[in-house]
Amino acid sequence: MTHDAEEEESFEELLADARQLLSSSEGGGELWEANTKINVALAQRPDDGPAWLLKSQLLSALEDDPAALACADRASALLSPERASEGLYVRATVYG
Repeated sequence: MTHDAEEEESFEELLADARQLLSSSEGGGELWEANTKINVALAQRPDDGPAWLLKSQLLSALEDDPAALACADRASALLSPERASEGLYVRATVYG
């Protein structure tokens, strides 16, 4: 396995772990663990729109709405035109 393949696998695993922690969270501990994982993933691939969407959802769950909105805006800027509406949807859910 090449270094790039190892990094990609690590990135995808980090996102999967963060999603799982976010979806099964019953308290702050899991959310902070998910936050750490998504931060590591974003350090590897800072221009990944879907990762920024996940970060936005996570920050919203942590009740940090200003940061959640900033992440949703970043995601929208990075997503392809076909997927840009996902960023707008996530941004709208922060207000909901």
